[in-house]
Amino acid sequence: MREAAFFTVNAVLFFCVLASGVLVRWFHQRHLVGQISLRHDLIQSREDLETEIAQRTQSNIELRESRGC
Repeated sequence: MREAAFFTVNAVLFFCVLASGVLVRWFHQRHLVGQISLRHDLIQSREDLETEIAQRTQSNIELRESRGC
């Protein structure tokens, strides 16, 4: 009977260690997905701003040329 209890305790502890490893990995994966998503949004915003700056610069150049300055 003593060996069965020892085996049961070891099996439960082993399962808990495996489950905690899976949980830590899952939380880490969620964190990485969030970081990648934020980085993608930041890059997209930067590209949009660069496009807007280029368009405004071009329109300013055209406006100056039309005025003859």
